[in-house]
Amino acid sequence: MGSSPGCSTIRELRDLNLGWELMLSRLQYVTEEDAKACSLGNKEKLACLSLEWSNYSNRELDQHRSVLDALQPHVALELLKINSYEGIGFPTWVTSPNFLQHLTELCLDGCTMCEEFPQFGQYKSLEVLILKRLSKLQSLCSHSSSTTFPTLKYLTLENLENFERWVASKGEYLTFPVLKNVKIENCPKLMTLPEAPKLKVIELAEEKAQLCLSIFRSRHVSCLSDLSLCVNDTEAKPTLELDQDREVSLSELRLHGCSFLFCSSPSQPTFGVWK
Repeated sequence: MGSSPGCSTIRELRDLNLGWELMLSRLQYVTEEDAKACSLGNKEKLACLSLEWSNYSNRELDQHRSVLDALQPHVALELLKINSYEGIGFPTWVTSPNFLQHLTELCLDGCTMCEEFPQFGQYKSLEVLILKRLSKLQSLCSHSSSTTFPTLKYLTLENLENFERWVASKGEYLTFPVLKNVKIENCPKLMTLPEAPKLKVIELAEEKAQLCLSIFRSRHVSCLSDLSLCVNDTEAKPTLELDQDREVSLSELRLHGCSFLFCSSPSQPTFGVWK
């Protein structure tokens, strides 16, 4: 939606009593003035908002931020998706701990230029968090000595090439008391799982075995009911944690690769994970 040929203009939304869901795409054609004119902040019935830029935007990066700032929704928003945003940081309405307190789902995808991210733990109602292709994201929390995601149930991390820890500094503590489903794909620097005593489902796809092995080190592995592992590491060797006898309650197990989970010769003892 923008000023390119054949497109409607975003200003046409100003007087519409929008409810439930709105998707705005091709935002590289939208100006800050047009974004302000659509008055999203007055649309209190709008629950779901998706904002998408082109991957081939020729706009200045600071215009991305000014347009996103002008698209500030009503505080009652429940779902927010931002795709291919190329600002260096997010505007205040995204990062403020006093805004978006009703948000239950957040998806950030393809924000490759972004260096400053929200403190994701500030969203106290968040149940679903999806982070994809955020090439400069290193942790979920950067400056909190103790952080809890009190309502988060579903977490997806995909193609986060520099994501290496859950909290920024040693000694900081992060918990997910009700998290039950985790999907992690191509996060090569991440070596451990978070503290999540209710975790039931893990889907993991990585080149290296370290993160997979951390699953078997976790004291909560016995609570898992569904485990999907795709690990192509052919150099990884069985380690001590695989020899431990752990009681598990898996009802479904899917493996691709994962050669390090199997004995290389009949003379080797069966690993505890299979017992």
